[in-house]
Amino acid sequence: MDAIYNVLVTMTSLTALFPYVLLFSSYIKLRKTRPNEVRPYQISKNSNTAIGIGRMVLVVVVIGIVLSAAPAMGTLKGNIIYEIEMIGGAVVVISSGFAIWNSFVKRTGFREVKDKIIR
Repeated sequence: MDAIYNVLVTMTSLTALFPYVLLFSSYIKLRKTRPNEVRPYQISKNSNTAIGIGRMVLVVVVIGIVLSAAPAMGTLKGNIIYEIEMIGGAVVVISSGFAIWNSFVKRTGFREVKDKIIR
C-alpha cells in the first residue's frame, strides 16, 4: 500500500511541475526570438536578465522533477519496481496522448501553419 501512495504522490508532483518546464522554455524562446514584442507581463525590461531568470527557474523546476522522481523504497527490488511503474506510467500517458492527437489529425485533416503569425 505504501508503494501505491508513493507512486501517486510522485505522479502528482510531476504533473504539477511539468507545465512550468513548458512555460519557462517558451518564455526563454520568445524573449530570444521576439525581444521587442509588447507583453502584458514583464519579469525584467532587459532581455538578458529576463532570459537568465527564466533559465534559473527552469533549472530549479527540472531539479525538482528529478528529485521528486527519486526512488523512495527501502530495497533495491522495491526501487526497481518503483522506477518501472514511474517510467511505464509516463510512457503510457505520452503514448495515449500521441494516439489521441494522431486520431484527431486523421479525422479532421488538421495541418499546422508554420512561420505564419495570425493576428
